[in-house]
Order: sequence, then structure tokens, then C-alpha cells
Amino acid sequence: MTVTNASWLTGPEDVGYRLTVNQGQINIHGITDDLKITMGLTPDAPFGEIRITPTGAIFLENMFGELSKLEVSKTGIALRTSVGEISVDLAGTVFLGPMSVAGAVVTTLTHPVCYVTGAPILGSASVTAGGAPSPIALPSTFVSEDI
Repeated sequence: MTVTNASWLTGPEDVGYRLTVNQGQINIHGITDDLKITMGLTPDAPFGEIRITPTGAIFLENMFGELSKLEVSKTGIALRTSVGEISVDLAGTVFLGPMSVAGAVVTTLTHPVCYVTGAPILGSASVTAGGAPSPIALPSTFVSEDI
């Protein structure tokens, strides 16, 4: 079903399409492919998108200007921009990235002692920084379902 400017400029609210239910739920259900809700001039070049995959992963993505994305999946949650990431897996491990940049955050896991003085660093035991050189940093078990 396609609705083209159904009520555009005909009323005080300029609503293109409205679905109202006075009681109960509104269900939109997909079985074998992604369910997408997009916003923009065309569906092929949206400014933003909400996508739910058949595995239950949910993506909210801003495609206008700098890309940013929120992903919720069976292994955790991730917030990404074009230059970094914050993810939390189901074990509670927080990953601050990107992997290609060395140690932007100092934590007990990534830097257990000060490299200059040798004094122990007291910090979070569940935060890992991307690219930080440490054999004891917890690997995140978050696995992106993004293609």
C-alpha cells in the first residue's frame, strides 16, 4: 500500500498518513526480512531509519551528515559514530573504541599500573578502552549483527 500525500496541506496538522486505534494494539509484523521505517525525501536515500531484523536486532540510524547508529541485539547494545563506539555486552563489559586508536581511556583493565611510576591505578573493573595495549583487558562479547 502506498499513500501519496494523503492529507498533505488539507488540514491544520499537515499529516501525510495517520493510523489511530482507540483500544488495543497496532501490529506491524515481518517474518523473513528486515522491517524498516525510514524518513527522508525518498525511501532509497533516507535521512534516518529504524530497522528490526528477523533475529530481533534493532537499529536506529542517522544517515544525514555524519553517520551515527544505535544497535540493540541479543549480545548487548552499541552506540556508534563515524569515529568511535561505546558498547556494553550482557556481562556488563563496557567497550570504548575504536580499536584502531590506542588507549583514549585509562582503566584498571587496560592500565593496571601507571607506566611512569608503577603505582596501581584504581578504576573500573568492567571498562575496556579500544586499542589500549594490555593483555588483561576484557574482550567485549558484543557481536554486531549489522551487515
